[in-house]
Amino acid sequence: MPKFDLAIIGGGPGGCQAAISGQLRGLKTVLIEKKELGGVCLNQGCIPTKTLLSIAKFFDRVKKANSFGIALPSYSYDFRTMQTRKDEVVTGLHQAMADQLKRAGVRVLKGTGRLINGNKVQVTTKDYVDEIEARSIIISTGSRPKAFPNVPFDGRLFLSSDDILNLSRVPERLIVMGGGVTGVEFASLFHSLGTQVTIVELLDRLIPTEDSELGKRLETSFKRRGISVHTGAKVTGIAKAGSSVSVQLQSGEKIQGDHVLIAIGRLRNTEDLGLEKAGVERTGDAVRVDDYLETTAKNVYAVGDVTTLPQLAHVASFGGQLVVENLVSPEGKRPFPKHAIPNCIFCDPAVASVGWSRAEAEHEGRSVKEVKLPLSAQGKAHVERELEGFVKLLADLRDGTVIGGCVMGGEASEVIGVLTLAVSARMKIDELAHTIFAHPTYHEIIGDAARLGILTPSVFSDR
Repeated sequence: MPKFDLAIIGGGPGGCQAAISGQLRGLKTVLIEKKELGGVCLNQGCIPTKTLLSIAKFFDRVKKANSFGIALPSYSYDFRTMQTRKDEVVTGLHQAMADQLKRAGVRVLKGTGRLINGNKVQVTTKDYVDEIEARSIIISTGSRPKAFPNVPFDGRLFLSSDDILNLSRVPERLIVMGGGVTGVEFASLFHSLGTQVTIVELLDRLIPTEDSELGKRLETSFKRRGISVHTGAKVTGIAKAGSSVSVQLQSGEKIQGDHVLIAIGRLRNTEDLGLEKAGVERTGDAVRVDDYLETTAKNVYAVGDVTTLPQLAHVASFGGQLVVENLVSPEGKRPFPKHAIPNCIFCDPAVASVGWSRAEAEHEGRSVKEVKLPLSAQGKAHVERELEGFVKLLADLRDGTVIGGCVMGGEASEVIGVLTLAVSARMKIDELAHTIFAHPTYHEIIGDAARLGILTPSVFSDR
């Protein structure tokens, strides 16, 4: 029976990060992956979608060329070439991931892994079934799109987020069920390419897990662009209508489309893993972990989408890294920093957030100070003609510690990095206010917001 220091089931961002880090830190490591290395993020998520969104954003800029003094007699896009570009990016990064694992010396097995107990894994490949033994095990099996009840994905009319990436043509009409991250990104993408898009969201606003103003402002922006948005709308039925699809709302309204993208959440891949045999408990379909990502079974860990943490690639990869660091240096064991998880949504306008929102903080009984500035207050926004949006900064009233914030518009996904560092390091708003930010940049608005926040010294007890 082969013996390892670390066995990892699942080769997504968390699994690959843990494997490379573990092997380089002296742990004999094996990685078991049944499909493609990189998981959902590389193959059906972050990378392919952001590649297409980047092209769509560029195309939107081309449409505005005249306003920048650039005369274009005509312009168009080639969707097939866009898809080729997407595939090239994925293939290149996939090869880079495989090369990193090989250089590190990680043993990679293509097959499925199933726990026999807390330190043994059964590996099934197309050629053999074997057992391996490991001192520590990491479960990083990811998640998959959730289907609407009694409406299985068919890849033609009823699409998952995986399916829609492989369309051969841009649809004329697209219905998006779900106004969360996946839904608004694909809605933005296809609207930019000329599709008539309708979003149906059950809750009262888009991106309902984010700051309430972000969702409301995004809905206003989408409607201004020509995207139809139905919030607080319950779907009671989905059916084929010839070569198209029909979505029935509880209100009685019926929406017709060429396809329906079902983006109503994800299911964790925790079935058939032998969790019960190893003593690994679940909460719903999620593997239960403590602050150090250890499960209820000693020396068995879980990272990424299979846990209750946000289903984000950077959460998975950080988790994989953290578990390895704690295994190698148990005397300096660190918990997962739940207080500083950034989230980026690459729609147009872009949205990003980190830490607490005001509603979350007040729900927990924390007194907070919120500072808000419009993006139009920044020179960079005028240079780029990207004036829509704002930034919010949230600080604890007791001592001025920055505990959260959000950004809408501009390069939100880049600006949030500054706020993430501030929240992670538990910086005081005074420290941010006395930091020099380059000009003209989008992120200097963080410094401006902080300076605005300290203009009322009585707000903070230590000033």
